[in-house]
Amino acid sequence: MQTTFAEIDVDQSSAIHLVGEASFECDEMLNRNGLSYKDKGLYFQVGEITGTQGWVLHVSVIRLQFTSLINNILPLLISMKIPFQIPRTKDTVRSLLDGTLGHFQVGKILCIYIESEPTTLTIAKKLVELTRNFRGPAVPTDSFLGGTVYTRYEGFNPITKIGHNGHEQQYIYDSTGNLILDRMTIPFSMPPGVIWPFAEIAEVKLPVRKKLWNLKYKPLTVLKPDPKGRVIQGNYFKGPFQIKLCIIKEGLKNMWADEFGRDITDRLMWQYELYKDLSGQFPMPEIFDLFQDQDCTYLAMEFIKGDPLNDYILSIFQNNSWFGLAKSQQLHLIDLLLMILSITDKLHQKGYIHRDITPANFIINRRSQLFLIDMELCYSIYCNKPNPPFKLGTPGYISPEQMEAQTPNTKEDIYALGAFMIFIFTGIQPIKFNPFSEQFPEQLKYFLRNPVLAALIKKCLASNPEERPALSMLEETITNYRKELQMHPSITSSEKLTTKIDKEKIREIIIKAIKCLSNGSILSEDNVWLSTVKINDLIGYQPAERAPQSAFFNGLTGIAYLIGRAKRFGYDTSTVTEEYTASCKYLEDKFLNSIQLSTPGLYDGSAGIALALKEGIESGLLPDNKYYTYLEHCFQPPASKLALATGVSGQGLSLLHCATYLRHEFHKPLLQEYLAMVIQAQQSDGSWPNYRSGKKKDNAIGFAHGTAGILCFLIAYANYHKDPQVIECICKGLAWLHRQSKVKSGSYYWATSTKSKSENAFCSDIGLPGVALTFIKAYSLLNEPLYKKIAENALASLPDSPTHLDYTQANGLSGLGEVYLEASRVLGGDIWQYRLNQLANLFIHTFWEHENRQGYWSVNIFPDFEPELMTGTCGIIHFLMRCDMPDKIGHLLLDI
Repeated sequence: MQTTFAEIDVDQSSAIHLVGEASFECDEMLNRNGLSYKDKGLYFQVGEITGTQGWVLHVSVIRLQFTSLINNILPLLISMKIPFQIPRTKDTVRSLLDGTLGHFQVGKILCIYIESEPTTLTIAKKLVELTRNFRGPAVPTDSFLGGTVYTRYEGFNPITKIGHNGHEQQYIYDSTGNLILDRMTIPFSMPPGVIWPFAEIAEVKLPVRKKLWNLKYKPLTVLKPDPKGRVIQGNYFKGPFQIKLCIIKEGLKNMWADEFGRDITDRLMWQYELYKDLSGQFPMPEIFDLFQDQDCTYLAMEFIKGDPLNDYILSIFQNNSWFGLAKSQQLHLIDLLLMILSITDKLHQKGYIHRDITPANFIINRRSQLFLIDMELCYSIYCNKPNPPFKLGTPGYISPEQMEAQTPNTKEDIYALGAFMIFIFTGIQPIKFNPFSEQFPEQLKYFLRNPVLAALIKKCLASNPEERPALSMLEETITNYRKELQMHPSITSSEKLTTKIDKEKIREIIIKAIKCLSNGSILSEDNVWLSTVKINDLIGYQPAERAPQSAFFNGLTGIAYLIGRAKRFGYDTSTVTEEYTASCKYLEDKFLNSIQLSTPGLYDGSAGIALALKEGIESGLLPDNKYYTYLEHCFQPPASKLALATGVSGQGLSLLHCATYLRHEFHKPLLQEYLAMVIQAQQSDGSWPNYRSGKKKDNAIGFAHGTAGILCFLIAYANYHKDPQVIECICKGLAWLHRQSKVKSGSYYWATSTKSKSENAFCSDIGLPGVALTFIKAYSLLNEPLYKKIAENALASLPDSPTHLDYTQANGLSGLGEVYLEASRVLGGDIWQYRLNQLANLFIHTFWEHENRQGYWSVNIFPDFEPELMTGTCGIIHFLMRCDMPDKIGHLLLDI
């Protein structure tokens, strides 16, 4: 039987079970000491935190010393009955230390809550003494006390209110009893009226900002913010009249420490040694200096004016396929590839393995010269250095043996070059493919239309390194392909890509993708669907942390909605019955029984939950009559905003969907209330005031957050109720949208807001497809030729066979596919059917299938399975369902 702190006798502390270095799971540590705990997101919490605010002590430590630190500190915390939080898993520990959960979480390994200030100082002293022999990254939100102990003042059980921006914000009390925002800042700042209680051991430490680093480097611009250290452009004062631009790579103290205790400083020192050895023999920046300042390490090097090769290649493709490029562009890309093969060959002859050959690790200048950058994973065969080799690599380019940290060999680079060739010859990142699936050879043939190239790439990506070809074979094959391409005309437009789709294959993939929603990697112990924790300031690798999230946009509600629709249209969903039931039970327990805890929006609140319930009821997955009552709860109260994603327009759209299952006396007046709010808020110019936060009069234009989405709600209403006032509002709004359009190369496009210069050709939520969809829906309602012309003209500017990193409904290709389906149905014309077929074939031939006949898509730059509706695999499933049944299944949100 587990105990709480209140039940522990202080004398028992001598019997505390210390944890060996081999044991790393935090729940085991707590269980061995008989401590009860509860799940608090990233952490387990031991003891009750009853106060509202105070000083929190954060203890940092590198991974190698984690269990030793716990063994040192746990007896103190237990004996003094102090509540604390500890990371849930070893993966959480790694994420907190490496910065993949964001800057604001770095280093917070132990969070210790003490409500009495005298006790806080006493504990702080003891913790500083206990941690003097430990290392840990700095906690950037806190002030340093000593050892590896940091502190900041915050809300223990924060007061939560809805701020002026419509989002939840946390508050604490100032010294006069007034509520103030609980601001977490970098660097640390003292809240107003709070007294610093640690003067006996440390003063408040704020970073010293120097004008010159190491007396000769002046930082100018942060090129890449990163938890482990920034990349900065600066001036190098070489002499009195010699000033050069430089790049300064920063390594923060004890960041990225591996299981051998090596941190980012060791990596920078290795790069310095490496560049010195290879300088003059390879195209690479000159290294100026390696120095330390305030416990951080800096590597200063020559600034190479150019573009990252990844961006340069994408600028050539411009989201086209290989066969949409001119022959001169194809030949240029092949020349770049041959240069990289030559550089790699010279590296191998010199006795080095690169181990991170990706387009992001080369820079190209205006003369098409390539330069090597970021070689920190490089390994010296002759010197067996670094030993062991540094870990990590780039998803899609890293070989299986490198992931397993085997002794490096040149075949690791062959694997990366095979992945590189996928990118060069398709414009698609290699992370989109599973090179070990049975379908991979056929997928390559579809995109490459060259069996020799397809076979070569397949061999390069063989799981067994011995099966990979020699570098000389790559150079010979690519050179021959170039000669062949130069001698013969390019593939004609009629031969570019298959124009039909295999509906039998689509149905097979839909069933496999639905089945994959039962995969344990995205499920809690209770079979509830988990979503990736999103961190706003995330830089680098995607966090591995997952948690149940209710949102329609990126949570389990959207997944449930998809399953309901799939079931309703006859697809087999029996493989996810348990998961669907468990997730709906989670919604019931956490939200439906206390709906006031939810926000009222469509994307992230109760209006989205209503859509999922409606599909569950209609499909028979939710037969219980209690869900009819829950539906009504989902529409209370009206939102304070107007936009489709977060406001009354989204509530109104959801209400139209659910009308059949709501009492007439409930549904009708509420719909009129929503309409009245929208109509009254329309401005004289025809727009609605959807101003971007902090941007005065900067009005959002697009589908999710702007005027286009509000119009879609009104159009949906007008399809059933031809109210002249609503029609007038629609026409005024469409005229405003038309006036916001700009023309480039004869085609319409829209910026994301009225004062922004940013545009997005593929994002349905904020970009061109969502606005075009509004005009398509308007043409369907009003039969006005101008609306058809605007939609056709805007969409015609996009590539026929697009390649794009993002596959999602909200931001990428499956959302664009939904618009093409509407264009084909409403506007007519073969072009839209052709384009949606290209998208369907893209998804068919990048499907990640596994041995257990399940599969998903890599929806962005990461290999992780993201199941959600608007930001993951479920959105692609919905698009393919529509391709399979275009006459039966309508738009994801506007099918009423």
